[in-house]
Amino acid sequence: MTDKEITEMLGAVGIPDIGSLFRDIPADVRAGLDLPPPMAEIDLMRHISGLASLNVPAGQTLSFLGGGIYRHHIPPAVLDIVSRAEFLTAYTPYQPEMSQGMLVAIFEFQSLLARLLGMEVVNASMYDGATALGEAVRMAARVSKHDAVVVPRAMAPWKLSVLRSYADTAGIRVVQAGYDGTGALDLDRLPSEASGILYVESPNYLGVVEQRIPELREMADLLIVGVNPISMGVLKPPGEHGADIAVAEGQPLGIPPGFGGPLLGVMAARKEHVRQMPGRLIAMTTDAKGDRAFTMTLQTREQHIRRQKATSNICTNHGLCAVMAATYLSIVGPRLKDVAEKCMENRMALERGLASAGLEPRFNGLHFNEFAVRLPVDFGGFRDEMLLRGILPGIDLAGFGLPGHMLVATTEVHTTEDIERYVSAVREVVA
Repeated sequence: MTDKEITEMLGAVGIPDIGSLFRDIPADVRAGLDLPPPMAEIDLMRHISGLASLNVPAGQTLSFLGGGIYRHHIPPAVLDIVSRAEFLTAYTPYQPEMSQGMLVAIFEFQSLLARLLGMEVVNASMYDGATALGEAVRMAARVSKHDAVVVPRAMAPWKLSVLRSYADTAGIRVVQAGYDGTGALDLDRLPSEASGILYVESPNYLGVVEQRIPELREMADLLIVGVNPISMGVLKPPGEHGADIAVAEGQPLGIPPGFGGPLLGVMAARKEHVRQMPGRLIAMTTDAKGDRAFTMTLQTREQHIRRQKATSNICTNHGLCAVMAATYLSIVGPRLKDVAEKCMENRMALERGLASAGLEPRFNGLHFNEFAVRLPVDFGGFRDEMLLRGILPGIDLAGFGLPGHMLVATTEVHTTEDIERYVSAVREVVA
């Protein structure tokens, strides 16, 4: 684009310069670009490669990070199948008769997740676990007519932030409930609003399994349960606890951890609430010839049809991620129990090892694959020393309200040698 063309465009919109396009953005948050002078292509490629080398892929480090995103083994067939062009390039199937293959895959996703969660209906995926929770709370308010939801304080801060955004615009108050010495919900100090809409996580952000969900079911008018889908290999599904709505972050189901994504929001509900569910449903029917066919259904909830009655702004879905989850569950099958048990075994081994190094667990409740530990040293210095040893040690819980504590997680990919290396490095750093 020439200077003359730029001047003509600026004149057409009535502004003096390009900088005026950004005058509504405060000056102190505008990012300045300190770019080097022009380079030859070969020099530019060398420069970019040097910048890229500053990043260290998570797979090249020994990571014990968790907090909602986990590194699990992904069978090679998962990535091979979703790399097929008909899946990789597929968008939301607005014309279902042209997208039967994608509709079949999403139908299988819904069926598999319904079985995994013990629920009757699963929608055709959401953006991520946090937005699935936000939509679930809005849905619960429509169903129950309550204007407040009680949520555990032991939930991820970023998830709470997203929930507040969804709730505030719908006039729904978010009330937090504390945790007891086990790390689970403190049932003796639940807010009065818990008799309306109640959200509980099991395991929660601190890795603690909520063992009193039946009691919560009795006291709440409408119960939402959030889970780690891998934990369903060893824990009772939300449906067996009588949950009205269930939500989950589907990333552990065959989706690699990414820098902020891609993620997969899972939402399930009882059939009686299906007409209040956001997102889409894929249904199986028969075509004019009597052959089995698949189609989207209940689309009147979406803003592209009867916008004034839309229940959400979910106008697409993470279809590719949903196919990855369905493929993963199809391949792993009943062995999901083995995966979950290995996660727990590794967590117990790591607990014992860290305790021997002076890092005691913060809570004594039942944990799944992660837990909080007390740190005898400053987290910043501890993290830097561990990084020098090629280890991502965990998540600082100071921002959560637990200064001097760290959240560590294990999965089935960790070996005995990995745990021993981690514990040995901790002993060196905290000595």
